[in-house]
Amino acid sequence: MPSDASRRSKPAAGRVRRTMSLALCSLVAGLTLAGDVAADDPDDPDDPDTGMRERDHPVQLRFEPGYATLSVRRTVHNDRERRDEAVLDVYTPPLSVVTGLRLRGRQGWITGQLDRAADAEDRYDALTVTDPARAPVDRGAALLGWDPYDGPVLRIFPVDPGRSRTVEYTLDMPAEWIEGRWVIDLGDTITALSIRSNDPRDRLYLDGKSVPHERRVVVGDDDDSEYYYSHELALRPHVQPAVQLELASDSTGGDRAFVHWRVTVGRRLSRIPRAAHVVVALDLSRSLAKNVDESQRLAALAYLSHLRDPALAIKVTLLGFNRRVHRLGDRWISVDQAIHTLRKATLEQDNGSDIDLALRTAGELLAGAPAGAPRRVLVLTDFMAASSRSLADHEAAADAAGALVHLAEVRDDAPSLARDDHHLWAPVAARTHGVVWRAAARSDEDAEDRAAARALFEEWARPLRIDDLHLDLGQPHGALGIASSLAEGDGGEDLGFMPRTVDAMTVRGVTWNIPFERTVQRSPSLTRRWSALIHARHLGDELDVDERLHLGLRGGAVTPETSFLAVEPGAAPSRLGLPPPRPEYMGLIGKGGGGGTGSGYGRGAGAGFGGRLDRQGWLEDELAILWQRCGGTGHAATLELETTYEELVDFALTTPSANDPARLTCMREATWSLWLPATDFVDPRRRWTVTLRPA
Repeated sequence: MPSDASRRSKPAAGRVRRTMSLALCSLVAGLTLAGDVAADDPDDPDDPDTGMRERDHPVQLRFEPGYATLSVRRTVHNDRERRDEAVLDVYTPPLSVVTGLRLRGRQGWITGQLDRAADAEDRYDALTVTDPARAPVDRGAALLGWDPYDGPVLRIFPVDPGRSRTVEYTLDMPAEWIEGRWVIDLGDTITALSIRSNDPRDRLYLDGKSVPHERRVVVGDDDDSEYYYSHELALRPHVQPAVQLELASDSTGGDRAFVHWRVTVGRRLSRIPRAAHVVVALDLSRSLAKNVDESQRLAALAYLSHLRDPALAIKVTLLGFNRRVHRLGDRWISVDQAIHTLRKATLEQDNGSDIDLALRTAGELLAGAPAGAPRRVLVLTDFMAASSRSLADHEAAADAAGALVHLAEVRDDAPSLARDDHHLWAPVAARTHGVVWRAAARSDEDAEDRAAARALFEEWARPLRIDDLHLDLGQPHGALGIASSLAEGDGGEDLGFMPRTVDAMTVRGVTWNIPFERTVQRSPSLTRRWSALIHARHLGDELDVDERLHLGLRGGAVTPETSFLAVEPGAAPSRLGLPPPRPEYMGLIGKGGGGGTGSGYGRGAGAGFGGRLDRQGWLEDELAILWQRCGGTGHAATLELETTYEELVDFALTTPSANDPARLTCMREATWSLWLPATDFVDPRRRWTVTLRPA
């Protein structure tokens, strides 16, 4: 399917476009009218003779976690002295689809029904083409279909002289979870809108600036219309689950199924446990590189800063170790006391790096903690332990600690932190659900380093991400994979095809080395939604005609194969309707002028007629209307025409009475501007005789 950008840049061949200047326009690039295109300047948006204008264009956006729904209400007014059809471009934000249509009638709103495009267009044309046997009616119809160049197009008929018509359509679009916010790209087509979310406590942002709920806001700066600006709307939910999973999947109507999955990690994946007892052990061996003892101190201080909330009631013991273990302060002191003690402590280095002894000593201290109290050990070391100790010895020492153990090597450098699951000691920490880390802190840190270190070393206090992620969809899923790690505020999703429908999805990973597993079942409501949204994603180009039709109907979306039609009860064909469609748009929803007469009658359209059409009768009806409009009432005339296929190549006009030059000129220009209807059976060349009798 064409992208939003290509819709703006690729005009349909053979059309004359009219662009209106609409002060309240938000999701419209132009208002295209039927009729009178020859008399008006299509390049002049302020042409007073255009007749049809848009009176109102409110746009409302409802933002919910993961998705946004736009409601666009448009009112067009006819300033002409005859009824006419309004044809409006429906420019949509990126990744959005049209999922609803309503027409306001005399008795209230009429909800449009989604149908096959050809069937919906046939019904619409049956209500709008000329039928001399019918009297005009005030009730009408609206068709929202698809143009191959411009995407969704809205047609409304009739708009009576001096009257208005109001329609409303909805657009559905997905949001992306980025840095703890749901974000959508509004593109450059919206200039003003009202926004609301399901929870009034949610925060809304437009281009990074906070905006109020349900108040009309102006989008961007349109002073320089030569350039397009894309605008970003974001929602920060007041309540966000730590981890949320979504699954949508259904048959495409062929021999495969689509699947869309999404995993989002909330702004806060985990919390620091209350009443925890924590042992921090610093390596004071002589093998440490220069200034690393100070880097260890600063890293430990950054870690402790996340535990100091009095409500957490955390207790700390500080140790130093080489070949012996040294207590750096009193036993089980408050976090504030521990921070003060560590800042003042003298870190004297000596021989030996007995990490196992430090772990066993921590275990002895933690044995006195209250039953059920969370236990944590953080050991900062260069891992230069005696080679006589085996990995089994280290594992036994970690077990003896009776706590979750983190082991970290700290360098003197710009602040950094990363887990090292390939380290020799990684199994030692992992058996306690802890992690081996490679870290850095600058020994002569400045304020910027201090802030960076504090942010990084929060991950020693609580898990900030899910690592080693794997996706289980119950069948081979090829390129449908998930990132190996998702941090707080991050999300992952994918959309693709699989051999069969996916009924459940399981996501597995670790937080630190604590196993993580979540399962979600396929959601019927999301499945219906993504049956529509798939048409706006890159996979829409991979769907064949039957799949687009199946999923369009399943999801309730406008596609090249599906259209919405809203018909007011009592609507019927009118003898003051529209002429049949122009031939070059057979089977398509077209728009624009290009047809009509010198007096302004006619339309550009896009549906072809199947079967045989009484072209003689059509010519008699059309030319009779034109003759009356050129002042021929009460006068007879005969026209001789020659056509090749749908083209008029020659004609002659005789008037037995009242040979008025102005009338003849008007009729000549009007006839030459006719577009003959296309049919399945067209003569290569034919002559026609049409007798126009006095009315």
